[in-house]
Order: sequence, then structure tokens, then C-alpha cells
Amino acid sequence: MAMKLIGFPLLGVVVTAIEGATVLVTGGGRGIGKMLVEELYGRGAGKVYATARDPRTVTHPDAVPLALEVTDPASVTAAAEQAQDVTILINSAGASKAALWSQTNSLRLELRPRGIAVTGLHVAYVDTDMTSGLDAPKADPRDVAVAALDGIQAGAHEVLADDTTRWVKSQLSADLEALYPRLNN
Repeated sequence: MAMKLIGFPLLGVVVTAIEGATVLVTGGGRGIGKMLVEELYGRGAGKVYATARDPRTVTHPDAVPLALEVTDPASVTAAAEQAQDVTILINSAGASKAALWSQTNSLRLELRPRGIAVTGLHVAYVDTDMTSGLDAPKADPRDVAVAALDGIQAGAHEVLADDTTRWVKSQLSADLEALYPRLNN
């Protein structure tokens, strides 16, 4: 999928224009992905592809439902062929978070020479159907979507969407025992 993000230099920062953009949101049928689709249209996105394993779960009336199973290369290829006009890609589908963090950092370096900006979104528990059985503090999916799109528009490399994530990020250079106190037992 050939993508070129629309960017405007502002004091050395690339600002990504969402207004009028064509966006593909993986996992766009529920949770954070669903809120991202809603927020993108609220910010004037021209077209939003919302992917899901079952595209019937995409409920936004203006979104273009697109079948996608991110672990199936044939499905990824088919979605890429259908959405060749994408200028912004938001990967919101579930996967191994540490692997995605590493992949996001690699993609940022690889795609920058082609004019494609990559913003990583980091978040702990979000109040979605996936976490409905957990008794833990959860972020509102709309707040996460707003923070993510604010970060994209500002040209941020990363968005830390909640207090838990900001704390974890601050502890990454500490000894493992500080991050995982149970290791001391």
C-alpha cells in the first residue's frame, strides 16, 4: 500500500492533516478502533476504512467496512489492494504489545525517508468489551482516540494515553525489580 501522509512543517515539526485524509483503521469495529473512526470523522477525515475480521461489526454509517485478519498475509494483501488511496494508517488491532512497540520504532525509521510519519499509541486497560471482565482502572476509549489523533496531528512519535502507561514508560530504564516487584519474592 503506497502511503504518503500529508504534512506541513511548523517550527521543525511535521503536522499531519486529518481533515480530508483517507484513513485505514485496523480493528475499527469495536473498542478504541471504533472510537478512532468516530473521532476521525469528527475531525473531518474524508474517508475511513474500518477493518474487522467480520466487517458487519463496523457500525459507523460513513465508514467503509473492510474485512481484515491481521495475522493472515492473504487478508492483509487483499485489504491493501482495496484501500490503495490511504494516506494515514492506524493499527489498532490487538497483537503482542512489546512486539508492536518494536515494530513501530522500526517502521518509523524505515518509512521516514518516504515521507510517512509513524505515531505509536501506548495505553493500559481501556473500557471495551475485551476488558469487561477485569476489575481494574480503565481509560475511556473516546479519551484514548482523542489523545491518539491529537498526537498524530502534532507529529508526536509516541502518545502515552493514560497514567499507567506514563508510569510504565518512566520505569523502563529502572531495574526489573522496580518494574516487577514480584521478582523480589
